Amino acid sequence: MPLLTGPEREQMLPPLLNIHHWELCQHGSREATRVDILLTSHDAGGLSRRDIDLANFINDAAFEYQAK
Repeated sequence: MPLLTGPEREQMLPPLLNIHHWELCQHGSREATRVDILLTSHDAGGLSRRDIDLANFINDAAFEYQAK
């Protein structure tokens, strides 16, 4: 699975961050009211299309189960 290119990341990440008001975090959190998920493909050495697909699946599941 190849890494996403810079333009692919710029195209694919913003829509994910706008759904459910998600934010891209670069730090840990001790809050018990949220879950931070870091998606990366180890075999690709970083972010791949597979990670984007999984993020979309997570968004759909969160919407279905009315996550906040």
